[in-house]
Amino acid sequence: MSDLYEEMKRRPKRKNQRFRIEMILDAMAQEERESLSAALLDKDIQHVRVAEVLNEHGYEISTNAVRNYRSMLRQRG
Repeated sequence: MSDLYEEMKRRPKRKNQRFRIEMILDAMAQEERESLSAALLDKDIQHVRVAEVLNEHGYEISTNAVRNYRSMLRQRG
């Protein structure tokens, strides 16, 4: 049986993965970007609503991806 810990340590570090929301924001026009940014900061708008609207407008994203991004925003303060 292999030593999983040692195998994990030997693997090269990967660069940090970007959040899906960041890629969507980059692809948007300025007006849409500002609108999405405001929605992401609004605690009254549920994660699922953000994901639903983005998907309906052709931006594929999951509720969990929205939740993770918002969590990161809160941690950064």
